[in-house]
Amino acid sequence: MVAAATLFGACSDAGVSSPEFKQAGAMQGGISVLSWNVYVGTDVDAVINALTDGFQEADLAVLSAQIETLVMTDFPSRSAAIVDEIADRRPHVVGLQEITTLHLEAFGIPTIDFLEILQGMLAARGLHYVVAGQILNIDVSIEVPQLGVIGMQDYDVMLVDAKRVKLNEAWGKSFEYNIGPVAEGIDLKRGYVYADVLIGGKNYSVVTTHLESSGPPDVLPDLRGAQAMEIATVLPVRSVRS
Repeated sequence: MVAAATLFGACSDAGVSSPEFKQAGAMQGGISVLSWNVYVGTDVDAVINALTDGFQEADLAVLSAQIETLVMTDFPSRSAAIVDEIADRRPHVVGLQEITTLHLEAFGIPTIDFLEILQGMLAARGLHYVVAGQILNIDVSIEVPQLGVIGMQDYDVMLVDAKRVKLNEAWGKSFEYNIGPVAEGIDLKRGYVYADVLIGGKNYSVVTTHLESSGPPDVLPDLRGAQAMEIATVLPVRSVRS
């Protein structure tokens, strides 16, 4: 029997999302997937909006406030809940959105690498989830006067259980249609990760993505539609037969 499964994660950046768990196939050899919008931990849109006209003195207050929020939301503590969920549900595939690397040394904060933290916690629990593929989405690099450069890279990442999943192929791709550069050092784009996997003798196609969640209201619905349509064109049509 050949089947197809898709995994989507497209949530607002406004807050922490709950995980979405799906299980396909009640028969032995079915697939279970977990999708989680990890959440950067602060309002990135507020920072971007403040900086679209170039760095001003008032922008430092906005930036400092959002970094303070980032510290309070404390990703290392939040990641423990994600690992607990994975350990409890043991999905074959995990789709993670807003997996972020933050470079805030200019504010006295060491680099925070979400993926490194999560994989370290998973390994400590004896859970062997490996990266099947990832795609770089938002890439921000800002020169803060008298402090230095700060940066943020936002990824979609797909993990698979190395003990139960054979990875046939996987790749990440940026969408053809994106908002693009909005200011110097700020490029807003989205993409998706595709994987073809073998689980229990059956082939599955899995996708994880974060469709664009912010932008001009007269453009955003069409942009999201175009991005979703692009994913639909790459998914194979599989016949189901016993």
